[in-house]
Amino acid sequence: MGLGFAIGMVLLAGGLYRARAAQSWAAVLVAAGAVLDVVASVAYANWIGIVAGAFLLVGLGSIGRMVLTETDEDWEHTPEHRGFRPLPGTR
Repeated sequence: MGLGFAIGMVLLAGGLYRARAAQSWAAVLVAAGAVLDVVASVAYANWIGIVAGAFLLVGLGSIGRMVLTETDEDWEHTPEHRGFRPLPGTR
């Protein structure tokens, strides 16, 4: 189950990065936190689990804060939100 969570979070982070719907550093933190969570459970290392949780908290928290502060007009143009631009060829 932990591996499925990590795969899902890495795919979510990749999708957010490719769609430019979130900052790249937030997507990297989400992916790194998910991978470190699996490493922590395999290695039985609590300190790695704490670092993984901190990465997930900061990455998902910043994405959640960005979504909560959007206005109704911003929801219409999410890929171009605050300077993000769509990928070439997707317009």
